[in-house]
Amino acid sequence: REVLLKLVAVNERMTRFHVHADVRQNALSERPGLQTRCEYWLEWSDVYVPPQEAVPSPPAALHLEARLRTWLIKIGEVVPLHPGDQWMRVSLLGAELGSRGHDVLWWTSAFDHQRKRGIPELADGVPVEIARGLRVLGIPSLGYTKNISIRRYVDHRLVSFQFSRLARECQTLPDVIVCSLPDHNLAFEACRFATDNGIPFVLDIRDPWPDRLTEVFPKRVQSLARLVLWR
Repeated sequence: REVLLKLVAVNERMTRFHVHADVRQNALSERPGLQTRCEYWLEWSDVYVPPQEAVPSPPAALHLEARLRTWLIKIGEVVPLHPGDQWMRVSLLGAELGSRGHDVLWWTSAFDHQRKRGIPELADGVPVEIARGLRVLGIPSLGYTKNISIRRYVDHRLVSFQFSRLARECQTLPDVIVCSLPDHNLAFEACRFATDNGIPFVLDIRDPWPDRLTEVFPKRVQSLARLVLWR
């Protein structure tokens, strides 16, 4: 719940989103374990908690005072590795959680979306600490030169595949995963990983990518384009 509340706080500072959250009275604190079914109604996001029968061996109960191992998953956002780099939504959320004593790992592409070049500091696959309690892990990427291109779509598929492979190799699982759209391929793999391991999963929907790609096609073929992009 602390992760969700901080995500809301960061959004209030950076956007005009009006969040209407109705947390059922049976929240995580009322029952032991992570099997508790909690439903959150957020105007901009969807939260998925695996049902009890899908949880093979739930970890310890979440409490606000507990140290949470948190995965933040977002590509295409500025990674503030150098002075003057902009701190955006994920980095602000991660830094805030880290300052509260939580262990945060931000999974992102080793490719700089804004500058259209690789990020050398993230190329070796070793997490880099950019703030107290906040580390960034680069996912191998193909790279691209145009935002709307086949190469970018292939790049995102590669990144999602690499995330799935690397996540399965992790010895220590997170207590919660927060994943932001775009990209839908990466979000799909993150959700599947969370479901398979009984980990609460938060989906932060920012941009309807790649649905927006259909806008570049004539209206008479947009339905066909949606079919091609359907997973």
